[in-house]
Amino acid sequence: MSVDTFWKGEVRVQGQIEDETKIYQTRIFIKGSQIYDYSCSCAEGNSFRGPCVHAKALQEAFAEHTLPVSTSPEIRMMIREYTNREVARILGEEEREPVYLHPYLQIRRGEVLLEARIGREKRYIVKNLLEFAQAGHSGKRVEYGKGMAFEHVPSAFAPESRPFLDLLLEEADAYIRHYEEMRGHAGLPLPVMRALTLGSAARDRLFDLLEGKEVQTEDEKGAERVKKYSTPMAEGLAYNYAAKKVDDNTLAALAKLAEEAQLSEKFAALYNGEVVNTGEKRLVLHHMTRGQLGDAVEADGVDKRSFYVEQQNRIADFANKVHAGEITNAAGEKFTTVVQIGIGGSDLGPRAMYLALENWAKKNNTFKMEAKFISNVDPDDAAAVLASIDVAHSIFVLVSKSGTTLETLTNESFVKDALKNAGLDASKHMIAVTSETSPLAKSDDYLAAFFMDDYIGGRFSSTSAVGGAVLSLAFGPEVFAQFLDGAAEEDKLSLNKNMLENPEMLDALIGVYERNVLGYPATAVLPYSQALSRFPAHLQQLDMESNGKSVNRFGESVNYVTGPVIFGEPGTNGQHSFYQLLHQGTDIVPLQFIGFKNSQIGTDVVIQDSTSQQKLCANVAAQIVAFACGKADDDRNKNFEGGRPSSIIIGEELNPETLGALLAHFENKVMFQGFLWNINSFDQEGVQLGKVLAKRVLAHDTDGALKVYSDLLNI
Repeated sequence: MSVDTFWKGEVRVQGQIEDETKIYQTRIFIKGSQIYDYSCSCAEGNSFRGPCVHAKALQEAFAEHTLPVSTSPEIRMMIREYTNREVARILGEEEREPVYLHPYLQIRRGEVLLEARIGREKRYIVKNLLEFAQAGHSGKRVEYGKGMAFEHVPSAFAPESRPFLDLLLEEADAYIRHYEEMRGHAGLPLPVMRALTLGSAARDRLFDLLEGKEVQTEDEKGAERVKKYSTPMAEGLAYNYAAKKVDDNTLAALAKLAEEAQLSEKFAALYNGEVVNTGEKRLVLHHMTRGQLGDAVEADGVDKRSFYVEQQNRIADFANKVHAGEITNAAGEKFTTVVQIGIGGSDLGPRAMYLALENWAKKNNTFKMEAKFISNVDPDDAAAVLASIDVAHSIFVLVSKSGTTLETLTNESFVKDALKNAGLDASKHMIAVTSETSPLAKSDDYLAAFFMDDYIGGRFSSTSAVGGAVLSLAFGPEVFAQFLDGAAEEDKLSLNKNMLENPEMLDALIGVYERNVLGYPATAVLPYSQALSRFPAHLQQLDMESNGKSVNRFGESVNYVTGPVIFGEPGTNGQHSFYQLLHQGTDIVPLQFIGFKNSQIGTDVVIQDSTSQQKLCANVAAQIVAFACGKADDDRNKNFEGGRPSSIIIGEELNPETLGALLAHFENKVMFQGFLWNINSFDQEGVQLGKVLAKRVLAHDTDGALKVYSDLLNI
């Protein structure tokens, strides 16, 4: 029998149970003293009618086993909600340790600017040196972040920091006196001064204090940090998190959290075919659409990797025949346009991927057919798309796993009417992507049907037949295969148990730290690539539909915050839209930049000694530094506090392989965060209530507020 902690408050027990002459492989999951999930190689082992006799026998054996449980202090600090009482206790413990004051120098146009950091193990920016000086004279207690506070008396500082403290106070006092003299009034509100410009005497005094010590300018320290805090991704990409509010101590604590939460073990359970989607009692197999990371997985009587490969091959064969003119319209003419009809993950993901590769495909001579998308049940959406195409030369891809999705079937009827009005046979213009058990699977209304299954959620379906059909028709199956290869290579990196070498796990852990410890409510996704214009919308669904949960995997309410609000726009458009709030707003919003060194098409123009692509890249570099470092200014309206955390994924060019790697990165990041929050990232019950009520409205089965709103809308 083997026993391990599989989830917080949850234990996994595995063993072999001998029953007469047979031995059964049995696994149970226990929370408290109850079995909440199980599997067994016996005939009753997966019946969902309750634990089999072998599972119960294993439970009895476990009852005699004592499982050691430990939680490191660093992790407890990171995941608990910070109450005033806990903070006060922590601060009381820390005050016994001396405080260190560290000088930071900047050289600008021949002037020496002095900044300061303060702390014990962790260093905090002194954001206003003038307020710091006033606190030093009064002995005022000041908080720095949530982890440190102390009375600003000389004895609180380490002896080696006091000469520098004296210099800093004198320079700040001199500035305050000068400021008040210039305005003729003492006690005026002071400007925010993050840096002080040193005169020649102060510079000499400072350099004397620093003689024999290794001093690093702020620019040097920043450059070193950018090089250090970077992790390679697949296909030449890199995840750089130098502008995040983390240091080596934070990263060490996050690594312990990853180990305690058994992130690697949970991922292994997922790709090896355990029932991870506990809400719907389903496997989660979207990784298997692009490769097999572990054991063979059999479900529905078939090997699932073979099933997904078979569908990809069927789609490739169909697409090649369409491109070759072997499959045509009724008049024997080639199709020139493909239109996908879907909603949610059946639209957002494939649409974002198509737009991401459209220009690349045209440049590289792999562009086969223009793609359009109909998703909104708003009739204007379908009407506008149909008006923009030649329906006689268009092939339509209907995507519905169940074959009963109301919005999708409504839009299908819209399309069929348009085809009929044009004198065309709809069955010669439509294919279906659906499940093998749906009413669409064997229908004569479609040229062909390609299959998905219940083990791939819509928002994770871009690498399945959902994305495969439209992308293979638009760009060719070879391009879709390259896209899958990029995703597969990134998936392999997610297997690494070393957090610092696993970009998805690292990104996920930093995100949880920002959400649960630092308290940041949102994250902005900012791709500096117009081709990724719809990528933030896709990630919005991926993240918010997966981790926007208030109960854990057992249906119990959680007492901590989970998924952030996700939004974004491509740069530089976003700079002229919502960056004002990001730079100077009252809420700190973490930022995820995406950038590429080269454009897709290659056409460019030189203006003022630089190309447009260089200007684009210059903007993203400048924004990262501006958000992180800010700018002190006597005019509070022009003061930038900085301290806005960001990361960037950067690569050479956006192509099928890098797009696949990029997609897999965010899919796996969301998965790891769901594991950390102990929630089920793979169901979406929150979208169901609205659908149920909409059906009641359409059936005129309404009362109360629902009836009033229905009447207001003339339903």
